[in-house]
Amino acid sequence: MHIEPFKVERWLDRYENCVEFNLTSTSLPPFTLRELIEVTGSDEQEVLAALLGKRLNYGAIRGSSAYREGVAALYETVSPEDVLSTHGGVGAVDLAIRALVDRGDHVVSVLPAYQQMYSIPESIGASVERVFLRREQGFALDMDELESRLTQRTKAVCLINPNNPTGQVLPNETLRRLAALADERGFYLICDESYRGLTNDCASVADICTNAVSLGSMSKSFALAGLRLGWLATRNAAAMEAVITHRDYCIISCASLDEHVASLALAKGNVDRVRARNIEMVRRGTEVLRRWLDGEPRVSCLPPAAGTIALVYPLVYPAVGVGGMEQVCEALVREKSVLLAPGECFEMQGCFRVGCGRETPQRVEAGLRRVSEFLRDRV
Repeated sequence: MHIEPFKVERWLDRYENCVEFNLTSTSLPPFTLRELIEVTGSDEQEVLAALLGKRLNYGAIRGSSAYREGVAALYETVSPEDVLSTHGGVGAVDLAIRALVDRGDHVVSVLPAYQQMYSIPESIGASVERVFLRREQGFALDMDELESRLTQRTKAVCLINPNNPTGQVLPNETLRRLAALADERGFYLICDESYRGLTNDCASVADICTNAVSLGSMSKSFALAGLRLGWLATRNAAAMEAVITHRDYCIISCASLDEHVASLALAKGNVDRVRARNIEMVRRGTEVLRRWLDGEPRVSCLPPAAGTIALVYPLVYPAVGVGGMEQVCEALVREKSVLLAPGECFEMQGCFRVGCGRETPQRVEAGLRRVSEFLRDRV
């Protein structure tokens, strides 16, 4: 089976451990276990005693009951039986697409996106049509264009909401129109919702669409990427059965220790505390980014509406580089020790992805100052 190299992951693997400022990470500063205990108001001795007494056995096949109950509570209509534990959000996306899409199927993928959303169905042998969120339209989804791409063979529409890499959120009215199409025409609506929870007004497709598959992660809105835990949620019994069948071949279970820690963050009353910490970090990082954008005349950007990332367009391009934004970002690594992700990683031109959440606000400001120096020197 052939699959295209995962551009952004190859880029990060190449540079993220050799720069002073990582300004393209989509994550937030991860919790330490001690900090998670403090934020949730848990008793440290009780938590540690439970961890030390936990046997290192296989976990429950579908995920522990505490973990699935905690995930289900993030939705309005999803029950624990509608939830499966996965190896990270990336594992959830992979499972959903491989279980629900066959060779010869037709898939519509909304771009820009994390590359799984189009390269995995292409690797299966599906016919993939790409519908782009366009900068000149504020990265809004053109529903008329999307609907015109649907055929009788359309098996799935794949998208990310809130979006990576634009940082924008589809209005709930758009989601409802898309949900109505999915239920009417019978295709699956596969939506990566890893950044849901970093904004207060973002519906889940699983709550508004029978044919929807919602994919989530402990990595982004919970800042627990080291647990390598995600989930899949759907009220569609046929979709769930197909995913379970595929899952048995690649996941015996997720780590019981990981699910135990994740359940602490997901416990009743704790979710709001955990997310409040993370939303405040998003607010502070985004504030720094907005100030930089307001004061930097050499770039154009639609600031993030949710999450920590945005696409920035240098107005001096192509003066900043002849070979595309990839060469520009390589020069930034060499000359300024600042890491950005070129738009080419997301099938976009003339832009780079900036992330303002992983570093402290002071370091985001210092790194962006170096980007300004780089751009100024090339005018």
